[in-house]
Amino acid sequence: MLKAARHGGYAVPGMCCYNLESIVATTPELVRCAADFEDGFDSIMCGMSHYEREENLRLTKELVAYCHNREIATEAEPGRIEGGEDGVAETADLEGGSTTPGDAEEFVATGIEILAPAFGNVHGQYGPHGTRLL
Repeated sequence: MLKAARHGGYAVPGMCCYNLESIVATTPELVRCAADFEDGFDSIMCGMSHYEREENLRLTKELVAYCHNREIATEAEPGRIEGGEDGVAETADLEGGSTTPGDAEEFVATGIEILAPAFGNVHGQYGPHGTRLL
């Protein structure tokens, strides 16, 4: 598949699929690509928490509309937990931030079906500062 893609001059997305019905996509391009698979995914995790809060919210709103136009449910994560995320470049050193009730309301207002709040957990690699719970 990869040889054919190189020869044909097209990309093959690398995605983290934790089951057959949904996908975690960590860039706007991956969300759109996953949403455009015909009969592909029932839901997509629009994982934009590695962006600053306002950009996360803006992208989430845009991507939710894109997915809903294709009848795909969406999940989003306001806030950010400590630690690097697999498949998301340069996240180990990002500062965590808890999801506030106001954040939750704003993200739910984008139309998401699933809210993934950050409220004091860690995952992945922690960077040079070590673990810091929120």
